[in-house]
Amino acid sequence: MKTFALIVCVYLFKMAAGQVERYDLVINEIMADPSPIVGLPNAEYIELKNVSGRTIDLLRFKIDNGTTASTISSSYLLPSDSMVVLCSRTQTIFFHSIRTIGLTSFPALNNDGDLVTLKSPDGKTIHAVEYKSKWYRNPVKANGGWSLEMIDPLQPCATHNWTASTDSKGGTPGRENSIMKPGTSHPATQALQCIALASDKLLLILDQGVDSLSAFSSSRYTFNSADIQVTQTRILPPLFREIELMLNKKMEEEKIYTLSIGGLQRCRSATKDSFAIRTGIPKEPETGDLVINEILFNPPSDGADFLEIRNNSTKVINAKGLYLSSRNDQGIMGIPFIISDEHFNIFPDEAIAITTDSGFVLRQWKSSRKKSLLETSAMPSMPDDKGNVMLLNTKGKILDEIRYNDDMHFPLLRDISGVSLERIDPYQKTNSSQNWHSASSNTGYATPGQENSQFRKNDSSIAAIQISPEVVSPNNDGHNDMLQIQYRSQLNGCLLNVYLFAENGQFIMKLVDNQLCGMEGSFYWDGLKRDTKLQDGFYIILAELMPLNEKPFRYKKLIGIRSG
Repeated sequence: MKTFALIVCVYLFKMAAGQVERYDLVINEIMADPSPIVGLPNAEYIELKNVSGRTIDLLRFKIDNGTTASTISSSYLLPSDSMVVLCSRTQTIFFHSIRTIGLTSFPALNNDGDLVTLKSPDGKTIHAVEYKSKWYRNPVKANGGWSLEMIDPLQPCATHNWTASTDSKGGTPGRENSIMKPGTSHPATQALQCIALASDKLLLILDQGVDSLSAFSSSRYTFNSADIQVTQTRILPPLFREIELMLNKKMEEEKIYTLSIGGLQRCRSATKDSFAIRTGIPKEPETGDLVINEILFNPPSDGADFLEIRNNSTKVINAKGLYLSSRNDQGIMGIPFIISDEHFNIFPDEAIAITTDSGFVLRQWKSSRKKSLLETSAMPSMPDDKGNVMLLNTKGKILDEIRYNDDMHFPLLRDISGVSLERIDPYQKTNSSQNWHSASSNTGYATPGQENSQFRKNDSSIAAIQISPEVVSPNNDGHNDMLQIQYRSQLNGCLLNVYLFAENGQFIMKLVDNQLCGMEGSFYWDGLKRDTKLQDGFYIILAELMPLNEKPFRYKKLIGIRSG
């Protein structure tokens, strides 16, 4: 009998001492904020689960959060499909009825988010989780007392694979997760960014970790320019969702490339994904390259402000290191807030919306694209009635600045809460009130990260004066809400007058009064007379462009007004 027991012990030891592969052990549950207490002890913990199919000895395994690392100092055999709780040695008494390992230097877990890594005795990354407070998907549970649990431990890198525990105690240390659903279908791997670290070196950033051996093959990466090839790859631990790509030659400046990735295998899965992403060499933005294109300063009570910026240049611009700030009533600049600590490309003619709550934006405006949203930790205060916001580059140079107020909204709107102001023409002056208008009703009163509903760019082929559209419909539905008067002149110092007449020739009002013009530009009319609707019908617009010491140029057009 003793001989049999000895044989069993030797067998178990050999099994446990075998090579532990990545994801054989997974971080399965995290209690980062145990207070206020729901039903569990006031103690932080991390739960490990053995999904390898064999017993593993945890001796000299290490848990690390980037600032503190703690090593399991004694042998502990964890059977297959079993869990063990890691916590501070002083708090093991709270978990006496379940498998627990007390650590002398258990890393303190940040309530809002942290990167936790499990490493093998030889320093190999076995599993890593970069949790965030938004993973709770519930603001009450995110406030403390509830653990984060993994939904499917066999898909340890999958996006959206974590959520708050639903157990009445607030967590399930040492037990199967309350939200566990093996075989859950998860979204395909997506490329978030592809940043040029140098003209011949790229950093590909994915939304989830992938199989490192699959990612290593350079043949999976193809450029739309046949002369550029990936010659070397390096996948970066501990999350394995960032891949460095070395190229055979330098990319050209101000040229946009498309990188296609084929058959990239998910971690611990046979599933393969293919996708493509744009890239290019980023350049430092100068004044006018990036403009403020849309602003929501009066969000719903459960929402957050957003500010959209647009790339008017031919450059690729990296948002990393850009800042937002504001001025007080005395014109003094306030504290600058960094937009992003991470790389984020903004391509020519592309707009991105910056907010502290991208989840709110996606819920409120379902047509918004997650890739066009940049979530930041903090933004300048944007009062609901009036304020100032400015965009600065890495050197502190002001790229664009807006002075907004609620009078810039469409005057017939009863409630402007949740209604953004959109820039009409991205190439006209920022602080011209005529270049801003309330977003249309049919878009949900905002278009974060998309083309503005009130967007109207000058047509460079026009001559002298052009008036459009034929029929103005001032009902804020996003279709022909405003009349545009475009002018163009070869002479400086022109004055512009625009008059409105009834169909019978009776004068009604002056829309533009002796406005000093540049070489070209636009004016807009909202179809109202002193914030009051005009009767539906036909009207005559007379526009008069008057160069100094030259004969005026006049243009007359019959338009319709239909508010219904």
